[in-house]
Amino acid sequence: MTSSIKLPAEINSFTRAQHTRLNALITSRLPLALPLHSSSPDVYLTGLLPFANVYIAFEKAWSEICTRHTPFNHIRGEDLWVDVPLAHPSSESQDSAATQLLGASTLAPPPEMAVLTLLRTLRPNGLARTDRLIRDIAILVGISRDEVPAFLEKHQSDSSTLFTQHIEAAVAEKPQLLIAYAFVMYMAIFSGGRWIRSVLAAPGASFWATSEKPGSPPASPALSPTSSVHEKLRTFTAAQQERFEAAGLSFWFWSGMNDGVDIKAEFKRRLDSFESVLTEEMRQDVIEEAKEIFIRCEGLVGELDEAVGRQGVVIQSVKSQSRANDELGQSTAVIERQAAKPGLLDRLGLRPSPGQNWTEMPGYAGLALAISCAGWYAMYHAGTWNDVF
Repeated sequence: MTSSIKLPAEINSFTRAQHTRLNALITSRLPLALPLHSSSPDVYLTGLLPFANVYIAFEKAWSEICTRHTPFNHIRGEDLWVDVPLAHPSSESQDSAATQLLGASTLAPPPEMAVLTLLRTLRPNGLARTDRLIRDIAILVGISRDEVPAFLEKHQSDSSTLFTQHIEAAVAEKPQLLIAYAFVMYMAIFSGGRWIRSVLAAPGASFWATSEKPGSPPASPALSPTSSVHEKLRTFTAAQQERFEAAGLSFWFWSGMNDGVDIKAEFKRRLDSFESVLTEEMRQDVIEEAKEIFIRCEGLVGELDEAVGRQGVVIQSVKSQSRANDELGQSTAVIERQAAKPGLLDRLGLRPSPGQNWTEMPGYAGLALAISCAGWYAMYHAGTWNDVF
């Protein structure tokens, strides 16, 4: 029997515990990626890489599945996505994508075929993040877009590699699992990502765009990490958005004049189309994969935390930095044992020079940001974000 509870609500319910565990990470670690703890955008890049791989992997798998199951092999990949126009907010009749794409036939298609059809309608124009991530990484690294895939492969951690391999295998077997990735990862940016975006904007554009002329006005007023949630969620002007995107932060922004509000509403509307198509077994598959996403994100966090000897050390705020340094000093033996192991730090070029404190390393703040990225989508389930569903 089909559940009377909508799928997004079920996902929220079954992953709430993981959200809560991840929620504490963002406020304690994100400030370490910004001045006064970091002096370069390079640290942000370090933290972004593991999660960029995840977004790129599931969007690539999504496109490949749609290509594999289309009856017209000559169709280009970018033409596969059926662009259902955004529903007008005042429209009294908002037919679902299921009705538009599946037709009014009394003979319903098999669930598997219906899912594949709807997967080609689920992503409104402007939702996908791959192009923006590639653009950002190219800007931040100083390479061409064509060089980004090789750069990502070179700097992929063990957990990130296992995660992307899991995505490829899992969604190839059960395409409906892409619903879990779409819901968890996109709604993260719509909600908690807005908070992250404004915290990153706190130092102003001069921190991100080092080539700007001295004395240039900041693209946005400087915010402190303790600014109110409402202040952090303010809307950027078109000029501010353009400057931050040009500096390598386009991942956090949306095309159009509505800052993604219209895209989010349309995504939610299209997601509703699956309610009448998914079997109970498919629904459970999606819910279980959502849990798996969080488990594997926690794995990324654990790998990064271990790499810098951060077990059990949580920095509560920027003001407690001196106390945190004392705690880190007590863990010197642990850090030295882990630092001797080749792995993530070597691949990212983050091994400290003799006498250099871990908290003085630019890469440390970047790793802290990566941990924060794993936790930001916890925010919208922990009472901070009330507008998700």
